[in-house]
Amino acid sequence: MPAELHEIEAAELEGVKFKFLTNPKSNLADEEGRVKAIELEIMALGEPDSSGVVVRSQRVKPKLWSLIPLSLHYHRNRMWSS
Repeated sequence: MPAELHEIEAAELEGVKFKFLTNPKSNLADEEGRVKAIELEIMALGEPDSSGVVVRSQRVKPKLWSLIPLSLHYHRNRMWSS
């Protein structure tokens, strides 16, 4: 998702962790149906295409994934994760 530099810096100060070359695969819920973790596929850059353009396609690395545990906090009408 596009963002300006000051937005990225503010998010990092709030504890946001950026994961690059990942693709959400599934959300794992607790007994009450709230998301407790997100399963991510690990991606890799493919080879440059034959047109000479330096754009590379992404591909999934077989059998590689990451699990991000979530801890949600509620305060009045706000919700955030840590």
